[in-house]
Amino acid sequence: MEPVAVIGGGLAGLSCALELAEHGIEAELFDASPRLGGRTSSFHDQTVDEWVDNGPHLLIGAYHHARDFFARHGITELAWQAHLHLPLWDARRGHFSLDTRRWLPLPLSLAWAASRMPGHGLGDLPAMLRLGRATHGEMAEGLTVDAWLSALNMPPPLTRDLLHPLCLGAMNEPPDSAPAASFARVLHEAFTDHDAARLGWFTRPFAQSLVAPLAQALDHHGVPMHLSCRITGLRWQAGQPEISLRSGEMRRFGRVVLAMPTHARNHLLGIEDARADTRPITNIHLWFDEDIRLPHPLVGGIGTLGHWFFDIGRQMPGSAQGRYRHFCAVVSAASPDSLQPWTERLCGELSAMLGRQAAIRPCHVRLVHERRATTLVRATASPALPASVLDAGEHPQPGDLPATIETAVMRGRDAADRILSGLGALA
Repeated sequence: MEPVAVIGGGLAGLSCALELAEHGIEAELFDASPRLGGRTSSFHDQTVDEWVDNGPHLLIGAYHHARDFFARHGITELAWQAHLHLPLWDARRGHFSLDTRRWLPLPLSLAWAASRMPGHGLGDLPAMLRLGRATHGEMAEGLTVDAWLSALNMPPPLTRDLLHPLCLGAMNEPPDSAPAASFARVLHEAFTDHDAARLGWFTRPFAQSLVAPLAQALDHHGVPMHLSCRITGLRWQAGQPEISLRSGEMRRFGRVVLAMPTHARNHLLGIEDARADTRPITNIHLWFDEDIRLPHPLVGGIGTLGHWFFDIGRQMPGSAQGRYRHFCAVVSAASPDSLQPWTERLCGELSAMLGRQAAIRPCHVRLVHERRATTLVRATASPALPASVLDAGEHPQPGDLPATIETAVMRGRDAADRILSGLGALA
């Protein structure tokens, strides 16, 4: 069999190339970026002499495919909660949390934990149990998240403090437009049991904890990795794919896997009338030259500009040089008009979380704005492709899980499995 070209060096492309290589299929990996990892990549900030992730990524225990993928490739620099502990903060109530306990079955534990949050009560118990039952059915189909929650008669405090933040975090889209069918699936899979519900994170930057082991595995299997290599064209004759490189070189392959963002796929295929519906994520990294710490490695903001505040020093105790305290504020589905007003507002919110009277001032700020961070869950038609070109891109349909680390690994594996099963059918 002729080699397989995998276009895209994010987690989908990496998982696909590794799966093929482990089964003895010759593959080559191409990426337009100078570094692997896609949205799970890191850069070196010379000012603070620190490796910095594009943005923090939370894991959940329900990421079974990703956890298996990590274990098989020696990716072990992860921290996992013993049980779900979701720290939250707002200006009126201060710090509080959704804190489950393993001595109760998870549905009861979630309901009990929600009822104990300030501003909540026993009325949350039946609402949470009702929500748990609704994630199994078809009631969410065709509705937005807000319409679904209204139909379920969810109490406003529960919607405000828990369900809206979870929707924005999981879907990267406001609940008044996000499809409820996919959000219901998120809740169903994430809250299956205590092991699935807990949170996790990497304890070193992606460059060292994730990308380096995967690149080493690819190198071990002899997979060529072509970085800073943009593919400018893709065509096929009688089903035989051929790619064009920016250098002008033409390469023919037995199969081509498109493990790339939908907008990039459309551009490569010359699809001019299909625009991918995407949303941004803005990560503002803040460094301070004083010893300040959040009470938890991450805190969700209620009624704040920052949706999530990460204390990077607590998440990655060995990653910094010890000179500065590093925080990252994540704003989902939004783009800044200007960096300075956002920075001032986020520093004010962070100061309030820390119990400071005066706003703290960063000594260094770094904005990472992913303009097309996620492709939204939408009913879209796939382009007609020959059997030799496989689409492993991100275009979730209503009812599918939204874009996550888990779904990236799944998309890469699925493309590899289709190639391997096709070879079996030919044999």
